[in-house]
Amino acid sequence: MLYNYKQEIMNKLDDGSISGLSMDHQFTFECKTACMGRCCNSITILLDPWDIEIMARQLNISGREFLAEYCKYDFSPELKWPYVRLKHAEDGPCIFMLEDGRCEIYSARSRNCRTYPIGRAVRFEQDGKKIERVFMVDKMDFCLGHKCEKSWTVKEWLDDAECEKFYELSDLYLELIHYATSQLNSRVWMNRNIAQMLMPLLYGPDLLRNKLGLSEDI
Repeated sequence: MLYNYKQEIMNKLDDGSISGLSMDHQFTFECKTACMGRCCNSITILLDPWDIEIMARQLNISGREFLAEYCKYDFSPELKWPYVRLKHAEDGPCIFMLEDGRCEIYSARSRNCRTYPIGRAVRFEQDGKKIERVFMVDKMDFCLGHKCEKSWTVKEWLDDAECEKFYELSDLYLELIHYATSQLNSRVWMNRNIAQMLMPLLYGPDLLRNKLGLSEDI
């Protein structure tokens, strides 16, 4: 389902069903106090390894503890690769949402949370070339963000969200997946059990650093 959704988004961008945006495209958006927190209820938030790493650091816990407490693990039967989602946001109100609707870990919020309403799709061609597209996520009826006059370019919005490092590390992870599927033929031998064993290395790298005596700077 996850893999099909991502493929569908990229296909729609390719055929023009969804309009791709340039970095100088202008739009209006601003989070409003009146709808603060509405987007943190019953929503699927996919997490990259770096999302988990930075949130775990913010909470002063290990990546493994964060996975166990705050994440749902799943396995894509199409891609044959594991992925995780933020558990509480999917089941109801996000556990990090405060009473006033603001985020308890706002400075460490996930990549998807910080860039909305701008979405980004990335794929790697067979030759390893990266194709990157940005687009406007579908407007939600409850969101008042678009009903404002504050104007941004896409670049200004992404810069303000400080997402450059998140995108850089997300793309490295996508490149790893591409290498595993295209060069190591992982779709043939990867299964849920093998993926489960890889989870601590993929999403809890502090375990590997501790074993090898490496610092967080490496």
